[in-house]
Amino acid sequence: MGTRRKWKSFNVLYSFADKVDIQLMLAGLILALVQAVLPPFVWLVMGDFVSLSIFREELKMNKTQSFQRALDFLQVNSSISSNNRQSLIDQQFERSATPVFITMLSLSVATFIAAFFQRLAWEVSGIRQVFRIKKAYIRKLLHMDVAWLESRHSGQVASMLHDHADSIYQGIADHIPMVIFVFAYLFVTLSVCFYIQWDVTLVMFAALPLLIATRLVFSKVCSFFHNANWNCCYLQLAS
Repeated sequence: MGTRRKWKSFNVLYSFADKVDIQLMLAGLILALVQAVLPPFVWLVMGDFVSLSIFREELKMNKTQSFQRALDFLQVNSSISSNNRQSLIDQQFERSATPVFITMLSLSVATFIAAFFQRLAWEVSGIRQVFRIKKAYIRKLLHMDVAWLESRHSGQVASMLHDHADSIYQGIADHIPMVIFVFAYLFVTLSVCFYIQWDVTLVMFAALPLLIATRLVFSKVCSFFHNANWNCCYLQLAS
């Protein structure tokens, strides 16, 4: 029964959408998924390159130490092997620097374009649907009894129309796309984390309840002090 009510509320929310609005929302949905998928891969590419850079610097430090030992103990073969390894790492670093930069730049630009156009698609679809809702609302008002309109204040009907239309617009163009993006982003990020290092990801999962509880307590405390400040202001104004 609750599921039917939820689907009915979704049908009511999108009951004024036409074919163009549905196409815009589908495009926004696909672009939101693309926007959620790309950032973890940017981090993955950047992390591999940073790991190579750290390994290169560590090898340089080890090379300096081994060179000092070679001077002390005349270990020529060890020094030559270290030089060859360092040259290979340097060549790999130089070969991968430009492709990594181009890949990160391309993924970042693609993420920005996907975010911009998915927001644009949802915004245009929301504006079109809210415009039809306002037209239907005003048309309904014109067929209502004059006594009901006279019983309301002059700006009450306009304010109610604006508030309801704004709530519907936020639900269509902001809240639902944000929920889709957050869940897709969370799923892709967790998948990448499990692929890279599953044990650290499990430790993070174990710490999540503590972080959520801390966040809830912090929000409750902030809300309590905020309400207390407002009550003090009201009491001062009343006195």
